[in-house]
Amino acid sequence: MKLFFTTALALSMGMMVMGQSQRLVLAEGFSNASCGPCASQNPNYNTLTATNSYPNNPAKLVAIKYQTNWPGTDPMNAQNPGDIASRVSYYAVSGVPWGALDGTAYAGSNYSGALANLNQTTINNRYAVTSPFDLMVYHTINPNMDSVTITVNINCTDTLQLGSGVVKLHVALTEKTITFSTPPGSNGETTFKGVVRKMYPDGNGTTISSNWLPGQTDSYSWTVPLPSYIYKIPEVGVVAFIQNNGSKEVYQAGYSAPIPVPNYGTISAVVTNSPAINCTGDLNNAQATINNIGNNAITSATVNYQVDNGSIQTVPFSGNIAPGSTANISIPALTGISGGAHSLNVWLTNINNSGSTNALGQSAATFQMSASPSVMSNTVNFEGSVFPNSYIIENTPGANGWSWVSINNGASKFMRCFFWNMPSGTVANLYTARYDLSGFTNPELKFDEAYTYYTAASPENDRLIVSYSTNCGSTWVDFYDKAGTVLQTAAPISNPQQQFVPAATDWRTELSNMNGAGGLSDVLIRFRGISDFGDNLFIDNIFIQEKSMSVEEVIPVSQNSLVTYPNPANQSATVRFNLSQDFNGKIEVVNALGAMVFATAEGTFAKGDQNIQLPTATWADGLYLVRLVSGNMEMSTRLVVRH
Repeated sequence: MKLFFTTALALSMGMMVMGQSQRLVLAEGFSNASCGPCASQNPNYNTLTATNSYPNNPAKLVAIKYQTNWPGTDPMNAQNPGDIASRVSYYAVSGVPWGALDGTAYAGSNYSGALANLNQTTINNRYAVTSPFDLMVYHTINPNMDSVTITVNINCTDTLQLGSGVVKLHVALTEKTITFSTPPGSNGETTFKGVVRKMYPDGNGTTISSNWLPGQTDSYSWTVPLPSYIYKIPEVGVVAFIQNNGSKEVYQAGYSAPIPVPNYGTISAVVTNSPAINCTGDLNNAQATINNIGNNAITSATVNYQVDNGSIQTVPFSGNIAPGSTANISIPALTGISGGAHSLNVWLTNINNSGSTNALGQSAATFQMSASPSVMSNTVNFEGSVFPNSYIIENTPGANGWSWVSINNGASKFMRCFFWNMPSGTVANLYTARYDLSGFTNPELKFDEAYTYYTAASPENDRLIVSYSTNCGSTWVDFYDKAGTVLQTAAPISNPQQQFVPAATDWRTELSNMNGAGGLSDVLIRFRGISDFGDNLFIDNIFIQEKSMSVEEVIPVSQNSLVTYPNPANQSATVRFNLSQDFNGKIEVVNALGAMVFATAEGTFAKGDQNIQLPTATWADGLYLVRLVSGNMEMSTRLVVRH
């Protein structure tokens, strides 16, 4: 059926398929650095395409990859989103990984377009189909390495008559291999093959003649700036292909392989040597490694460096780095760095006094700086659009540990310690900002916590230890330590496919005295999670307050008696609590953004059971905090509204 359709289409367009040229097959792939299935399908796909590509003889195909902007972070797409979006739209790609061989989606036992469908038989069969064109591609890079000249020569070897406006020439600048020292996305991949970096004139290609006779030729040429975001110029190649814009069939592909560059080096590694907690505001002892991947020895270069997008500074290199060798260079001390997460970026220019200012071989390393102490004035509830830059995460390498997460499509955000997928004994640290507690006599840490273990019969002993330090983490004083059933706030989750995600009623407010921290002007707090491979721990609403009286003394509510029902609520809900004595206060309800949606007048509640009605019918779906308040003291519970 498919063969009949293809033949009929060819005849209707007047195309004589009697090609006289050997075909070079085009393998196109769409991927993303944060796509889990991409990480599982790419290795075999990359091996298969490499086996059939130059410099292997014969070279049956050329493979290119388009790095998309979904499902997550991908810096290669961010550097050139427009051209990739054009190809995504052209093929109507709705998910990755996806790909096509000479314009036809990969077919097989997986879904249509899956990279895992490609096999040697499919490649051989397509390679055996002759082409109506010879396609020759050449490129040169100018001595300053800031521009590239591309030439494409087309020679027709068989008759092709398609009318007008049907055929396009596409030209892609690629990097043969891009390797990161750490994964640039969330799927763990560090090596990427045949990545499309720029298309000329753009992702839509150039319309060429649709009517060809044997012996007819055409030529196209571009001299264009070399993109500044290229990772390694010696990896730059050019792929060209001729494609039917209607049927999407690729008639022929051509490839200009990477060419040697005489004077070229990269920064293969950046090491900050900064401790996880750095309170100095200075970055000392950072180093960069220069890797000579050119043909000549590197005897001089300018090393450029900057923190984030700050001012660019330089340090000269002189020495003798043989081709294929490396050398380390020290980065001068950087001072006055603000608190938060930062990136130290390093690259080369002016190698061997070439005069070139084009950035070569950029690499980066991240580090974190603790901000100067400040007085805590607001609850840290993690509900902002960015992670608090004064907080620092230190996870064991290779383990997820602490992360900033959200539920209900971002309606509520928390800190999570990922015990569900952390091997037993793994440690993860969350550091707060540094706080000035000189105005406190008896400081008390208040935070909300939700946790459960996995195995009901033998509970895992996942542990949370909270400590403070007055010397930037050199020593610590523990003041909170709970584990297993003592830490537990919800029923165990025994389903191996299900992680614990707290409901509104699964939270508990913790109050813990920071004995000895009163009157101190520089106090750092650490939340340390120690895994026993149980389930997830969540932390929210961190606040330091003066402990004058206990909550029970101010709010005489029986333990765990502040509840809301039904939960989730629709038209209305009830807040119920039991008082051991008459009490002066009020009920407040705030939404996930902190806005007040309901409040009673402050007054006296009589001893005994109390029931307060909440008019939830007009409230938006989401998570709400219900508080029983007296002065600056409160007890709280959570309510979900769902219509």
